[in-house]
Amino acid sequence: RYEDVGPDLAAQGFSIIPRNRASTQIVAGYAEAHLAWSPRLNAFATYSFKHLIEPTDQEDRVPVAEHTGSAAVSYRPFDDFNAFMTVNWVGPRPIQLRVASADAPQPTTVNHYLMMDVGFSVSNVLNLFDVTLKARNPFRASHDSPYRLDGRPSPILEPRIVSEVLFTLSWAGSMPWANSEAATPLRRVGD
Repeated sequence: RYEDVGPDLAAQGFSIIPRNRASTQIVAGYAEAHLAWSPRLNAFATYSFKHLIEPTDQEDRVPVAEHTGSAAVSYRPFDDFNAFMTVNWVGPRPIQLRVASADAPQPTTVNHYLMMDVGFSVSNVLNLFDVTLKARNPFRASHDSPYRLDGRPSPILEPRIVSEVLFTLSWAGSMPWANSEAATPLRRVGD
């Protein structure tokens, strides 16, 4: 819960004071399954459930998506190359939405949504690097996102499209110019 601040704290730039007046318990469960069709084709799926047990007198309930899941498939047509696809699902969640035409916040449900990533990775490039190229949300799927996730009424429920392309170059090999057998310890400056 939050309280509005008095004039002394408002003058210092504070707008609310958090107050912990209750405890919340969580009940959760998780399941995962893996499947290897062949040495080159693998898949997995997950599901999780979570439920918050909050005091009945608490006005502002934390908007948790109780059901979430993911699935992925990975295909390696040859050594050092992997093509993959992942799908993440977030279930619906209740929120309080502040609507200009209403005096009190309105109960609203944020709909479920899916997000997909596709990409590939190449290992042992020049025996030094791993390279990954991934497109997040390549089909530009939209989902609604509230501005507040702390339980207080949200002033906006914004449709969002988050798409990006990620390129990752990571070091995977040994340093060819380094001779670990002849390595000498570092010395402090001045020694």
